[in-house]
Amino acid sequence: MSVHYEVRGACAVIALDNPPVNSFGYQLRMDVMEAIDRVEADSAVKAVVLTGSGRAFSGGADITEFSAG
Repeated sequence: MSVHYEVRGACAVIALDNPPVNSFGYQLRMDVMEAIDRVEADSAVKAVVLTGSGRAFSGGADITEFSAG
């Protein structure tokens, strides 16, 4: 998983972990959705924090996924 998931009290913390800039590529998007599914399944969670690990939240999309044609 390229995200870290932790519950602190009633808050789920989802931290992006895709060095060096947490680019939002396909796998990271799928991992975030999996973490959101975990949130939805846990009735004790009342809030969610989405954050980035390291120095950045996210540097943006993964440009290697764009087609040149």
